[in-house]
Amino acid sequence: DDAGMMEVALPEPDLPEIVNQAIQGIITHEGSYKQDEVATWIADQDLKASKYADALVQLPPNRKISPNPKDWKCEKYGATENLWLNLSDGFIGGGGKI
Repeated sequence: DDAGMMEVALPEPDLPEIVNQAIQGIITHEGSYKQDEVATWIADQDLKASKYADALVQLPPNRKISPNPKDWKCEKYGATENLWLNLSDGFIGGGGKI
């Protein structure tokens, strides 16, 4: 019996944005079955650390990286495309290796 229930098209502009976001999160949630399936797949992989990552030293953070990609730029030349991030020290470079 659907008494008292109504269907609403989403996203609903009259709802607060946080409610629309919560609804979207519920709709797209994969559930524990899917998470277990992915974990099993990962466990079955014969993963090997690369020779470069094996001895990678993580330095204390000395740069703050914006969470907004539009703010990212090459620290040496100011380029905003084809960027790379040095995972050891947080340096953002542009193009190829420098």
